[in-house]
Amino acid sequence: MKILKPFHCRLEPTREQAQCLTRYRGCARFVWNKALILQKRRLKAGYPLLSYGELARLLTLWRHSEEYGFFASAPVHPLQCAGIDSPADGSGRVSWNEGA
Repeated sequence: MKILKPFHCRLEPTREQAQCLTRYRGCARFVWNKALILQKRRLKAGYPLLSYGELARLLTLWRHSEEYGFFASAPVHPLQCAGIDSPADGSGRVSWNEGA
């Protein structure tokens, strides 16, 4: 019989590392919210939802724009994961009709 036990650990980042992690988390949250608003507007207007690929292309445009250039300071992979994990990928895990 195999006994599974959890292993708990705690990260203790330096002040600089903590600031970077906070910035990355904030950028990922911003991408999630921006994609959610965009998809809800498209749904309300009767347009189809954007695919993950289309959202990834938008993320690239946002990263190179002056308005959202702060995305360039965060690694792209967590930002893309925000798009993959969000309901913005059309997976139906969250009802888009709620509150629309």
